[in-house]
Amino acid sequence: MDIRPLADSANAESLVADVLPWVHEAGNPYFDWLFDGAHVAMPVLASRMKSSSSEVSIREATLFVDSSDDAVGGFIAWSGADLQKRRRADAIAYLQSVGKPSRSPLMQRMRESRHLFATVEPDEFYLSKLGVRSDVRGLGYGRILADRFLTIGLVRGIRRFVLDVSASNIQALRLYESLGFQVAAKSHLQTGEMTYLTMQLDPTWGNP
Repeated sequence: MDIRPLADSANAESLVADVLPWVHEAGNPYFDWLFDGAHVAMPVLASRMKSSSSEVSIREATLFVDSSDDAVGGFIAWSGADLQKRRRADAIAYLQSVGKPSRSPLMQRMRESRHLFATVEPDEFYLSKLGVRSDVRGLGYGRILADRFLTIGLVRGIRRFVLDVSASNIQALRLYESLGFQVAAKSHLQTGEMTYLTMQLDPTWGNP
């Protein structure tokens, strides 16, 4: 097994089809609610993954690759400063990606959900997406990826980590709690029947 950042990969875009399923799942239930179904969400995400300005840019993914060179999972993470400008770019692109009749409902859903996720400070490191292929779950790969996310942040001198997770994703919640993340905020969107938890980790917590 090998953990491989794609920032300098010449063939990153060719991996979009392989990576898209777990990026889509990691962003649900929000993505399917926002775009009113997976049939719209997945092609929009695939397009944005090819963009260097997107929060889900494939070039900023770190992949977990098996001995056959197949990606079994990965994560995408951002500093708070990068995250905000990428979310703005995605919002514009999302509106441009749908037909005119769908634009107004999409804009309304974007307004309704604008406070659903954490506001990340410039000096914080945000775990945007983390996922493992469905056929290899339960083997500890998620923890390996989460550990690598934390290691990358610490090497960069970051001391506070943030993520958002659906309250219904019990397995992910247990993973993050086992790493020391604590719930900092809870947001509920009644129209989409979604509850998201903002979790934070500061490695100095508990130290004298």
